Amino acid sequence: MDLMFGTYYDPRRMPARVGIEEPFPRNYVAALVEPMLPRWLFRWRSGT
Repeated sequence: MDLMFGTYYDPRRMPARVGIEEPFPRNYVAALVEPMLPRWLFRWRSGT
């Protein structure tokens, strides 16, 4: 089951990096609202 859902932990094979690379909201309300808004509103954050 762990292999199927990607939660298998093998201490001999740890990833080089973890986490997200893209900017994310710093406050609770923005973290709730941002996923429901169109991505073009946040284009200024990514630098494109």
